[in-house]
Amino acid sequence: MSKKESDHYVVTADPVKEKSHEKKLKNQKYEKELAKLQVELVKLQEWIRHKGLKVLVIFEGRDAAGKGGVIKRVTQSLSPRVCRVVALAAPTAREKNQWYFQKDEMFHHTDIKQAPWYVVDADSKKRARLNCIHHLLSCVPYKDLTPEAIKLPPRQKDTGYVCPPLSDQTFVPEKY
Repeated sequence: MSKKESDHYVVTADPVKEKSHEKKLKNQKYEKELAKLQVELVKLQEWIRHKGLKVLVIFEGRDAAGKGGVIKRVTQSLSPRVCRVVALAAPTAREKNQWYFQKDEMFHHTDIKQAPWYVVDADSKKRARLNCIHHLLSCVPYKDLTPEAIKLPPRQKDTGYVCPPLSDQTFVPEKY
């Protein structure tokens, strides 16, 4: 797609034209795949917690690039007691006026084999979310530590418990 030419990246093919044959991802397929990936994210989280490890994922991108959507899908099935999201402050007026070329230059100097920056093609937000989560899962060699199902004893029969009268309860006032 692109080749490096003296510290600048030059596009050699039009990725939009190459992908024009792709069909739109149906909601049902997207939701099914997302559910599978979110189960795997929970397994990953449990493995990380069990091992006492820490994992840091940084999402960097332009406005409307899809960062928030991916972060939401990654975290919505995870335990907030284990997973934390830290949002950086909004850019200052000076930062808003600076060109994104600075970030390109930063990537050029910090994208190394030991700590690479990954770029997500986000033209299709649903595909981008699935691809990003799948890639995230592939970066950590976790093990499935799902415990065996707990077998509960049969439910006890009613022992004659009587609830206190509602008139003895204090209720939150109904304003709405």
